[in-house]
Amino acid sequence: MLLHQNAFDTENLAAHPDPEGVRMVYIALGPGAPDGHWWIVWKIPGSDTSSPSPAGYKCVEVFLHQTIYSLRVSFRRFDGYTVNKWALVALGELDLLHRNALVQVAQDDEINEQGNGNCQSCVKRIVELSVNRAGQRGGFDRERVKNAIRNAEALASALA
Repeated sequence: MLLHQNAFDTENLAAHPDPEGVRMVYIALGPGAPDGHWWIVWKIPGSDTSSPSPAGYKCVEVFLHQTIYSLRVSFRRFDGYTVNKWALVALGELDLLHRNALVQVAQDDEINEQGNGNCQSCVKRIVELSVNRAGQRGGFDRERVKNAIRNAEALASALA
């Protein structure tokens, strides 16, 4: 999938690096669901690690750009308007290696690029491709992902 980054995204990601360690990963539902936007997100701590509130979220976003679905990886401030309106559904915990792998899965996904769906179907596909295979560790649990997707769909309908 085409990576569509702008200078603002690149600068903010550099200023708020993704830390080592395990982080809970979520499906974030934007306002106006079920037609609202879906992201895959995880919290990024602020520079003051003693503070309980994060600086923001690292976001994996799929959106339609010039008739092709594109991928954008960005940093969204915790106090931003969009983030305050999100509803979060937990997918599971991933370490840095597997969070980076999730971004790579999204980049390598050619099916989503063809535009056969919307941001919700793209998020579902990326998450499902990040599920552990037999004998693997570190990715998402299959049953937890199925439940999270069902919960996100139900929440999207309720928010409509």
